[in-house]
Amino acid sequence: MSVARKMPSLSDFDLVPLQNASTALDLSHIVGFNKLTMEGIRYIGFDKKALTLIAEFDVEEMHLNGWKTLHGGMIAAIVDLVTAAALIAAGHPHSGMSADLSVSYVKAAPLGSTVVIVAEADKVGQNLLFARAALYMKSTGDLVATGRHTKFVGGSFAKL
Repeated sequence: MSVARKMPSLSDFDLVPLQNASTALDLSHIVGFNKLTMEGIRYIGFDKKALTLIAEFDVEEMHLNGWKTLHGGMIAAIVDLVTAAALIAAGHPHSGMSADLSVSYVKAAPLGSTVVIVAEADKVGQNLLFARAALYMKSTGDLVATGRHTKFVGGSFAKL
């Protein structure tokens, strides 16, 4: 996925409902910050050929910074969680642990806006998983942020 400054058309993707990512999306056992972050995310579907997951969420008051726009920490958490779900949807049995996460912030997302996340599994390896994401304003298609995520799944994680 090359990051587009404008949101790609969702009709460009062959989206199917998520199947093997269901355990990553099950909130029944999740508590604390992950539950706060994951509760509002709506998973639209996964394109098996493009290894791309599409999701969206609404910016609510609890997601805001002091300027009343989407907090950068919330964006980073969403990149973390949605890229992990994309890697599981791409075929890995679990998401392991983060080895590296980077986010570039491009534009503010105000209260009440809907943000679309396009997350792609770049590589599902034996020890490392690589993914990236782009967040867009649904109303304008403008790029909000981009992120890259590397997950470690080797060692004892490989036995899960």
